[in-house]
Amino acid sequence: MRRSLVILAHPRPGSFSHALAEAAADALREVRHDVVVHDLHQEGFDPVQRVEGLDTTRSEGTAALSAGADELTAQHRLELCEAHTLIVVHPNWWGKPPAIMAGWMDRVLVPGVVYRLDDAAGEPAPLLTLRRLVVLNTGDTDPAREAEVFGDPLDLIWRRCVGGYLSGAEVRRMLAGPISGSTTEQRARWLCHAARLVRGLPIS
Repeated sequence: MRRSLVILAHPRPGSFSHALAEAAADALREVRHDVVVHDLHQEGFDPVQRVEGLDTTRSEGTAALSAGADELTAQHRLELCEAHTLIVVHPNWWGKPPAIMAGWMDRVLVPGVVYRLDDAAGEPAPLLTLRRLVVLNTGDTDPAREAEVFGDPLDLIWRRCVGGYLSGAEVRRMLAGPISGSTTEQRARWLCHAARLVRGLPIS
């Protein structure tokens, strides 16, 4: 059975981000994935990078799983190494992920886990066997305005900055919004779209 990860970052229990994470996990289970869900706020994930974790170059191996990591961070790294699909769910805050998700990226997406870099001036070699990254974002800016006025920075972060290190893994993303004032029907449609993305189906 394939193992997949859902990483959720939203401080308010019962948020629409929580609903998206639940819909994504259910969609993975429907296609027979073994799903691990991490609610970063509920777990108390420590987003602060330590000096010990700042190495630019590092080869893969057990040392990479524990370098500058507490027990929970090391667990996340190991589970990512084993994952077929990674789902990340978070709101758009000032064109960036919330601090706890940014810290997760800093501490989990590290050399020796995501990529091997033998020389700081060299080219990174991807290490993960990840086949799909699905990013589910919420926001209160209309998606068209987000793209036209702000350049959709979250898409650049996940698709180019992170996706570029994933050795050809498919990157899919949905921005649900504006959340404020949305109807029950709109939210149901976004949940349906999220599930289709996770299953690898086109959005209608």
